[in-house]
Amino acid sequence: MDNESDNSLSKNYSLEETEKQSQLSTNTTSINQTNNNYDNNDVLPIEKNENLINKEVIDDENSFDSFILQNFTPFSGEQDVNLWLHDTQKRFDRLLIPRNLRFTAIPLLVRGLPQKIYIKNRRDIQSFDDFYEILLSHFDKNDVQPTYNNQQQNITSQS
Repeated sequence: MDNESDNSLSKNYSLEETEKQSQLSTNTTSINQTNNNYDNNDVLPIEKNENLINKEVIDDENSFDSFILQNFTPFSGEQDVNLWLHDTQKRFDRLLIPRNLRFTAIPLLVRGLPQKIYIKNRRDIQSFDDFYEILLSHFDKNDVQPTYNNQQQNITSQS
């Protein structure tokens, strides 16, 4: 009988050992799987992070471009430049667009001849006010010519 109880104890011990080994193996496997999941999904390689950042920047730029194109009428040179500048300024103010973004929007706000003029002068354009001045100098039909002509007419009429 003692032999039987020894055998049953050893069977129990073996069963317990087997279960412990099985648990250890399972725990090791799940730890490895957790580490693998962590390594693959949670911590992204630098390239993936850079790609995500670049994608966000591109998405932001596309969103800004779309926003400007949807909310503003580009200047083609056919409109009255004074009216167009006034309306554009009012929209910028109403939409609370900061000055640095107004400057960024310039290439989206011109088409045709005004776009060519902008491109030829873009190195000299450092602000939206500079852009404003360039447009006025090229497209303002109401621009009063220097008073030189008026003075010359007065001189000839007095002679």
